[in-house]
Formats: sequence, C-alpha cells, structure tokens
Amino acid sequence: MSEALALTRLAISRSRTPALCLIAIIVIGTSIGAMLELILRDGTRTDLPWLGVLMVWSFLPAGFATFVLFDFSSGKSVGLIDSNCDRFILRSPIQSWKIAMVPLVLKTLWISILWLIFVTFIRYATAEPVPRLIPCFAFSAVAIWAMAVAWRPMQWPWLRFVILPFAAVASYGVLILYVNSLNIQFVRWRLAAFWFSTIFTIVNFVFAAFAALRAIELARTSPDGIIPAVAKRSTGAKAKWWSYWMDGADQRRDFTRPIRALAWYEFAGTRDRLTRTITWMVIPSILLLTLVFPLHAVSVTFAVVGFAVWGGVAVSGANMVDTEGSSMLSPFLGPIPMTDAAIAWTRFAVSIAMMMAIFSCLSIVFVGWSAWPSNRQIWFEWALTQAESLGGRDQWFSIGVRLSTMIVVTVSAAILGSTAGLAWTSMAGRDWLAIAVVAGVTIVGLGMVGWFAMWFARQTDWDTTMAKLREMSHWIAPVIITMLVAKAVAATWVAVALVRANFASTGAAALITIGWLLPVALVGTVLAFCNPFAAIQTWHCVAFAIWVFPLSGILGMPIAMSYNRHR
Repeated sequence: MSEALALTRLAISRSRTPALCLIAIIVIGTSIGAMLELILRDGTRTDLPWLGVLMVWSFLPAGFATFVLFDFSSGKSVGLIDSNCDRFILRSPIQSWKIAMVPLVLKTLWISILWLIFVTFIRYATAEPVPRLIPCFAFSAVAIWAMAVAWRPMQWPWLRFVILPFAAVASYGVLILYVNSLNIQFVRWRLAAFWFSTIFTIVNFVFAAFAALRAIELARTSPDGIIPAVAKRSTGAKAKWWSYWMDGADQRRDFTRPIRALAWYEFAGTRDRLTRTITWMVIPSILLLTLVFPLHAVSVTFAVVGFAVWGGVAVSGANMVDTEGSSMLSPFLGPIPMTDAAIAWTRFAVSIAMMMAIFSCLSIVFVGWSAWPSNRQIWFEWALTQAESLGGRDQWFSIGVRLSTMIVVTVSAAILGSTAGLAWTSMAGRDWLAIAVVAGVTIVGLGMVGWFAMWFARQTDWDTTMAKLREMSHWIAPVIITMLVAKAVAATWVAVALVRANFASTGAAALITIGWLLPVALVGTVLAFCNPFAAIQTWHCVAFAIWVFPLSGILGMPIAMSYNRHR
C-alpha cells in the first residue's frame, strides 16, 4: 500500500462516523426538497425560495464540520505552544508534503462536492447565477488555514486565535466582493473587482497549502521542533490568565466535593474547543452577518442554524472519550466513587450551559442588524405587514416586537430541547444507537412536514382549504392532551425505573423535575405574554413548553450512563 493511500484511509477512518451522519442529513434534506419540489412547482412559478432555505439547513452543518474533518489533529489544546498534529504522524517515515497534501485534498474535495450540489439546488430554486468554482477555493482556503495554524508550533499560542479570524474575514470578504462584482455599475470597477477577487482567492488557496506544508516541516525538522525551544513565557497577568484558561484537564487541582472535580474536568475538556469555536467561528460570523449580510429570511436562518451547530461543536469536545474517538468513557470514570446519576447529570449540565452560552451570541447579531437603518426599515415593513394581517395596524411596533420575540424563543427552545432530548443517546456509548435515534426522529419530523406540504399543495380552492383546516383544528386540543399524557406516562415510567434500580433517589428525581419546570414556566410565560394570535391560547403556549423540553430523556440519562459505564 502506498503512503498516500495509507494516509488517506487513516484520515477518512478518523472522520468516518461524523461524515456519515452529515451525509445522512444531506441525503434526507435533499430527498425531501426534491419530493416537495416535484409536488409544489408548477409551470408558472419561477423560483422556490423555501427550497433554498431547506438546502441551507441541510448543507450548513457539513460545511462547518470541514474544520475538523479529515485532519491529523492530536486532539490537544491549540492554546499550547506545540504542534497540534498527531505525534505518530509527525514521527512516521513519510514525506512531509504527503502528510500535508492528503488532508488538504480531502477537505477541498469535501467542500467542492458539497458546494456544487448546494449551488445546483440554489440555482434551480432561485434562478440566481450563483458562482460555482471560486467559492470552492475560498471555503477550502479557510479550512486549510485553520489546519496549518493548528499544526504550526507557536512561540505565542494566542497568535493562532488572531491569524485564523483575520484569514477567514479576508477570504470571506473577498468572496463576497466576487459574488457582487457583477452588480457594480461602473465597468472598470466591475472588472477590477472581478479579477482582483479571483486572483486573490486562488493565491490565498496556494498560500494556505504552502502554510500547511511549512507547518509540517517546522514541526518535524526545524530546531524549534514540535515544541519551540525559544518559546517565550511571560509571567505577566495576561499570561497567567491565559495559562489558567488553557491548562489541560490533567493539571492537579483540589476540590472539596467529587462532583465539582467532575464538573471542572468536563469544563477543562471543553474550553479549548470552546475557545476555538468563539475565535474561529462565532466572532467572524458576527462580523460578517452584521457588516455584510442584510436582514433577510435566509441570513436569519443561516445565523440560527450556524450558532446552534457551533454550540454543538463547542460542547462535543467535552465527551470524556478515549483518544480514538470512541463513545466509550475514559477508564478512570469506571472506579470513581460517584453514582451514574451524578456523572450523567453533571456532564449534561456543563454541556448545555456551554451550548447556551454560544447560542446566546445570536443576540449580538440581532443587535448589530438593528444598527443599520436599512435593516430597521426592512423590519418595520415586515412588522407593519404582520400587524395588518392581524388587524392591529395602529399597534404595529408592539406586534412586531412580540412576534419577533415569540419566534426567537420558540426556535431557541426547540433547538435546546431537541439537543437535551437526544443527549441520552450519546451517554449510552453506542454510536449506532445515537445515529438510529437521530435519523428516526428526523425522518418522522420531516415526514410530517412533508405530508402536510403535499396535502396543502393538492388543494385548489382557498375557501375550501380554510374550511378543512378549521375542521382539522378541532382535533388539535385532543392531540395535544394525548401527547402530554403520553409524555407524563413516559416520564413517570422512567422515574420509577430509575428509583427502583437505585440509580437515583426519589429526592434527586424530584429535584430534576423541579429544575425541568423552571425553563418550562419561563418559556410558557414569555410565549403567552408575547402571543399576538387570538387562536393561540395560553394553555397552548404552556403545552408547547412542556412538550419541547424533555423530562424522560433527562431522567433516563443515568440508565444510559450505567449501560455505558458497566458494560
């Protein structure tokens, strides 16, 4: 077997499970989009904007995952001075250019295939001339810069968190210039913008590839080596803060309670990925969304999906797994004197807090959008349209604020609730179980949406359709009550099984239930207060909050943890 083929198989095997999950999401999304397109498109319609939004939801996670897929990362903190490339790879008798080029080619192929498929759907849905080739080089360059910066030994580790945001903003900014170059009125400026952005993008890609190769050579053969021999360590206050923040989880610390030690270990395993997510993804996205992209349904969808995915990426590092990426727990967690409930619920609390912290950065984007007069005008027009449809034109500002708050709270609760509801699958320690549950829930949810869309598309008379919807609305209350009863039965059954198996005491189960009631009461109260629709009653808002936040899944986490811990 050739060295390049061996490296390719190694890089693919290290990213096989997440890549398959992302491919499954893309296949499901594109299949539903194609099916709905065949049903909804007619001969007179020129665009399908909803198809573009669906494609964004389907392809965006796979695009963001390029930063970590097909890489030879050692898994250590990028806040350290040494190279982040795997030591086994660096010390193997393989030429440096092969080590650098294999992940570079795989990342470029992954991004190019995703972008070309995505652009095909976007061109078909919106009839817009979205470019094909240059964005592949632009997106690939940013991913390669991230790899090169992580591989290169640094005398000052904080430089990594400065170089990559600068490279990302420059690459994406020039790409936006390329996309909008055809809209420039002056011919000379149009040609200058087109050729400058094209040449810059290609040169940037070449320099990123050279930087990756140089990083491998520096880590392997330079006198500085894997760890720079001349690394300067400052003893100032800033250096001490940085050292405290980026120190590994294995640093000795004293805690009065085991649960605090576990929480610190969970946080210490997360903060490196959290720091990278904030500096490499969150901050550049905030700048691009607020300074470049206007307020629009697609940009709002991009922001919501992006920050939700980045929250998941940030907490995925806190899984206490072995170095091979298995879902099995680290060996030291088996004999520690802590119950399965304490381990499971502590991990969940730290992870969900980190995800909420990342997702809350979405509010900065909304504040940035509101600073632009053009965005405010767009929102004013939208609020006025919604107020007129509700018969409250005189109160258009209040209705707009309430409706916006309601949408943001509903989407945020749905994202956090679905994440919490599926957390028990990762604690069970079986990849096939997590993939099967996520795929099943996705298929059922999207299948229901697709069924309603197909039914609605077949209707030919508006009055008849509204009459059928009013008739169907009579079943809403019984369906909601049935679902709440089923949820209560499932939560009770899990709580009883939890107590009977001595995984947790009755008081602990009651305390978790009380903690679950807090976000339910908060979300239900906010939705009921902001609700501008007469057809939606207060108990509907409370029922939504009860249903969207999982209780049986949280109560069942110790059972899944026991299955993983004692197998």
